[in-house]
Amino acid sequence: MKILLYSLILFLLSFCKGGLSESQKSEIVKIFQEHQKIQETLVANPKSLPEIKSLIESLRSGSKSLQGTKAESLIKSSLEIAEKTNLSSEESYFDSLSKIAENLGTVMKETEVASYHLFYCPMLNKYWVAKGETLVNPYAPDMRDCGEMVK
Repeated sequence: MKILLYSLILFLLSFCKGGLSESQKSEIVKIFQEHQKIQETLVANPKSLPEIKSLIESLRSGSKSLQGTKAESLIKSSLEIAEKTNLSSEESYFDSLSKIAENLGTVMKETEVASYHLFYCPMLNKYWVAKGETLVNPYAPDMRDCGEMVK
């Protein structure tokens, strides 16, 4: 009887923690992938400010899919930031990407979606999310190794 009671308590605790379904985790991974594509484009071509339409669409889809979860408000906030991004101003563009990355970093902690990490560059005061642990600062071509992984 005790084992059954403990199992029930553990189940309820995991449910209350806001566990995500596989489809919800998949939506979050899609958002990270779109953010990663932008970072990779910035590294490959520092003079470009890549379109963010795909990121906006993945954020919009994610905000619908994640209704009722802890991640919902962060994804909605990221969507609002992305929709207001000034695509012609590098400073505004980078500020928006950094704020979105901060939100995604919090989403990572809350949802335990693995393989992506949050990085921070203190020189530029900017964040980015990248797959793996390799440090490649997308914001400054002359400082690609400036920054650190946020624990």
